[in-house]
Amino acid sequence: MVVLALAVWIAYRWVQSSTAVPRGLDDYYVYVSSGSSFEEVEAQLIGKGLVTKPALFRQLAREMEYVQDPMRSGRYEVKPGWSMVKLIRHLRNGEQAPVRLVLTNARLPEDVAEAIAEVVEPTAEDLMALWQDEAYLKELGYTPETFMSLFIPNTYELFW
Repeated sequence: MVVLALAVWIAYRWVQSSTAVPRGLDDYYVYVSSGSSFEEVEAQLIGKGLVTKPALFRQLAREMEYVQDPMRSGRYEVKPGWSMVKLIRHLRNGEQAPVRLVLTNARLPEDVAEAIAEVVEPTAEDLMALWQDEAYLKELGYTPETFMSLFIPNTYELFW
């Protein structure tokens, strides 16, 4: 019995400490779109080379209750050398990496919407529809006439 418990503990420590994310890749960001399935996220991780043991990733993801429908959307930065457990916890907990947006001379809402749509998931049309909703603007404390004063030239951090 003690030998079996020791073997299980050693196997668990091996899985937990084994490196899942290799070093030397070009891109360490994972983009999970709204409505994505686990299979789509898994395919992206494998395709980018961020997961080196797909079968182990699948099993651990199920055991750690990461598999859900739909998956939590966002832009996630993955660090080289992370273990499989650390990778799954990071994705499951929704620890997103912010995107930096620099606005210098955007004077119209359309310009701002296009700049934002280049770095986050919503499209420029989605943003414009939201910004033209007077009830939403009133909730923010703005009117259609004063809304553009919200965007001054600056660097903004946005979450996908």
